[in-house]
Amino acid sequence: MRLTRQIGLWLRITAGTAWAGAMCVAGLLVLASSQGLLAHMAPLRWPLGAALTAGGLFVFMVLVADRWFHRASKPMIWAAELLCLAVFIVAPVVALFSTFVAIGD
Repeated sequence: MRLTRQIGLWLRITAGTAWAGAMCVAGLLVLASSQGLLAHMAPLRWPLGAALTAGGLFVFMVLVADRWFHRASKPMIWAAELLCLAVFIVAPVVALFSTFVAIGD
């Protein structure tokens, strides 16, 4: 039973790290792209890149970091996780709003 629990923990850590890494890399690529399709969509590039990066950080904190650092300060953990979650939720709303403003002009 103990071995199964350890394997499950390592699978969650590995999957969470891969998922969070993919989101962070995708977000940073969106933020850094200045050519191609995203270059013409500059109002969308910054909010969507920030949302992907913050989402990746949130996934990593929830799935991986909480399991590695059990004794970390709970207020600090909550503040960091809520900040990343807020950016992840608010940034697409900003992108949608900026799209409607750009269409209206």
